[in-house]
Amino acid sequence: MILRPPTGNFCGRVHRREFLHQIGGGFTSLALAGMMSRDGVFASEAGYDNPLAPKQPQLPAKAKSVIFLFMYGGPSHMDTFDYKPKMYPLDGKTIPIKTFGRGGKKNEGRVVGPKWQFRQYGESGKWV
Repeated sequence: MILRPPTGNFCGRVHRREFLHQIGGGFTSLALAGMMSRDGVFASEAGYDNPLAPKQPQLPAKAKSVIFLFMYGGPSHMDTFDYKPKMYPLDGKTIPIKTFGRGGKKNEGRVVGPKWQFRQYGESGKWV
């Protein structure tokens, strides 16, 4: 068996960020298809019974509404909820960094520090 170093691609095809971008769009299209199906948009005049057609749920629905948030390019939870005291003085400054992504290649980037003050909570004194 030949072991190869990781390529940085998710499932050998696309990067993880691209995969999440595509799957997020897929979830929204599923919701749209469900709403359009419920409104009869996909009703056909022929007597075809689709085995994949939506079926009645086994239990009555209890949810009044659902909020689905998938923000393309949004900051990660590690960047927003982890206390990083060194980020405050760097806020707004440009630092050297090499990246390659949807926006192309970049050699520097602007640091965006926290827009709020962290405080210690609980018995552990965790900064939140």
